[in-house]
Amino acid sequence: MKCDKEVMEPLRFHSKKDAWVTGLLWALILLMFAECGFIIVLSTTARIPLPFLVLLVSVPLFFGVLIMSILFSTWYDIRNDQLTVHMGLFHFRLPLERIARVAATRSVFVPSWGFALSFDRLHVWFRKKNGKVAWLPIAISPENQAEFMRELARAVPNLRLEE
Repeated sequence: MKCDKEVMEPLRFHSKKDAWVTGLLWALILLMFAECGFIIVLSTTARIPLPFLVLLVSVPLFFGVLIMSILFSTWYDIRNDQLTVHMGLFHFRLPLERIARVAATRSVFVPSWGFALSFDRLHVWFRKKNGKVAWLPIAISPENQAEFMRELARAVPNLRLEE
């Protein structure tokens, strides 16, 4: 059986991470795990009911693991028919034909869906199902922006790229 469309291996671009963002995320991770440890130590001296203790430990543990997943699992894949933005436990799939334009920016004052771990980012505007361009772009920060934009332009004909 023959396919009409050539299957392209996904091109993965890992996220660029600003040093201060990495430091902040590590501080939050350590804070969450320290809070878990503190609650466990406190429970040896104070009588805390078990269901309440499980809740007190599981909430910061969940957020610590969530932040750790964001720190280590943020990347962007370009495939045959879609751009996949992956950030920790969250991901967003965008059909390539719906991408309207891509612009480089360092501004933090432009509202966007934040999937970027750096201020050196790209804003990806896309068309909604009704054909109108979404007013809120997706913010991404691939390590190699030039290569990412070149591959995206190759995958999306007539893409508007703005430097």
